Amino acid sequence: ADWSIKEYDGVQAIYTPTSGTVSWKINVPATAKYTIVIEYYPVEGKAASIERVLKINNNVPFKEARYLTFVKNWVNDYEDAVYNGDTAVSTVKTEGESAGLTAYESDGKLYFEYPDVWTQAISEFCTKYGLRFMKLDVENNELRPEAVQSPEWTTYTVSDSTGYVASAFEFVLEEGEAILTLEGKNEPMAIKSIKLCPSESLPSYEEYIAQYASKPNGTSQIKLESEYTSSTSDKTIYAVEDRSSAATSPADVSRTVLNTIGGEKWQTAGQTVSYKFKVDSDGLYDIVTRFRQNVLDGMYVNRIMYIYSEGLEEGEEGYYNGVPFEEAKSIAYSFDDSWQVTALTNGSSEESYKIFFKAGVTYEIKFEVTLGRMGDIINRVQTSLDRINNDYLTIMQLTGANPDKYRDYGFSRIMPDTLIDMVLQARELEAVAEILTEFSGQKSSNVGTLQKVAALLREMGTNEDEIARNLARLKSYVGTLGTFLSDARTQPLQIDYIMIQSPEAEMPKATTNFFVSIFHELKSFFWSFFRDYDSM
Repeated sequence: ADWSIKEYDGVQAIYTPTSGTVSWKINVPATAKYTIVIEYYPVEGKAASIERVLKINNNVPFKEARYLTFVKNWVNDYEDAVYNGDTAVSTVKTEGESAGLTAYESDGKLYFEYPDVWTQAISEFCTKYGLRFMKLDVENNELRPEAVQSPEWTTYTVSDSTGYVASAFEFVLEEGEAILTLEGKNEPMAIKSIKLCPSESLPSYEEYIAQYASKPNGTSQIKLESEYTSSTSDKTIYAVEDRSSAATSPADVSRTVLNTIGGEKWQTAGQTVSYKFKVDSDGLYDIVTRFRQNVLDGMYVNRIMYIYSEGLEEGEEGYYNGVPFEEAKSIAYSFDDSWQVTALTNGSSEESYKIFFKAGVTYEIKFEVTLGRMGDIINRVQTSLDRINNDYLTIMQLTGANPDKYRDYGFSRIMPDTLIDMVLQARELEAVAEILTEFSGQKSSNVGTLQKVAALLREMGTNEDEIARNLARLKSYVGTLGTFLSDARTQPLQIDYIMIQSPEAEMPKATTNFFVSIFHELKSFFWSFFRDYDSM
């Protein structure tokens, strides 16, 4: 394998191929808990993520360390927007350049280059003139831009790739020499450094906001259309069309408009989307999202929010280099069949999280899929399911696959612990159902599933006459619990836009009024005939 030292973006690093191992001897200064931080460069390769196994002193410290995932950086190749309005080209060109866009004329048309960083002026100008940075087909339908790898140096703190644990892994290392090994499993990457950092907790939101308590509210209002990402972690995260609401920005039922992002394309732990912007005034801002989560009935989906600032030094006002406070590890988005609008919240508090931004500084905001609080629920249900499976198999050993419901098997005498455990698992599932109800504020089909399984377990555990006749039913319920777990592990979220706005500003409307909605539905129905015909 090629383990040579190479240069990437002017930085010397060791190239590590897809397979094989590389080890480092490290001197641990004192026995303590440490996090492991790796600076890496995702060498351009296939679309798959980079995977490694972590070993310490030639042993995998725990099972989750076998599945470390290092994400890549993908950017969309957006088209330059062409102006097609009635206003004089010279006027629009001057106005666009004043807003901060780069304009040029070609073949008698006025074009604007795609902006890398969004501002209020650029956002308002694009909305005013309906500029879209998407490639079009012959029918004027928008086509998905090509996603290309754009490798960049990335800092990764070793953590759970499945999303069950939101915090970084902590490793207890003893003072002295230790050997740290990374074993390749998929895709090459270059490594600049590996650091042992003392385990430190993030500040709470209260501690964070106390730093900026004297700051005024900001005055900028920037609309970040979700389909215009600065980067994503996967090629499979791309813009999708939504015609369900007249409030979706922009709404056009006469053609395909890629006006949202996410849904099932952005639901796996570790997947990220990022946006870059600048505000015009220092101050506190709300980050408001118009979103839809209509898949996981009665459950929240969660995102980790990262913020990065360019050009500021650590300690300066407005400096960010990751998750700003502990609560940002679990930003919650609730279930509803319709589109919703929310500022940043944990789902249980009405108070939104305010963020301080400094004028003129380029900020990148990144949202990462995580299980958040659902991780604990999933772990509890998975543990309970394993116990229920064991109870089921224990009973099967006595009764066989087709038990005689009229026979006295003597369950309470032969396997009393199994009956007791069934009651305990019933209590556990009932407790989880209560937590889910508290999260969502309402009972859902998923809560009903847990309660239904709990009721059967309680009935079988307290009355041995019900065991044989309900064994087949229990088997079916075990499958239902498995489906619940499979669904809960996904965290689908569809986003229309993100607003960076003053906390005093009025919240955007999630939906339009009745008459606008009806008119939208009628137009959608009318154009469906032509669109369906064109697609044949």
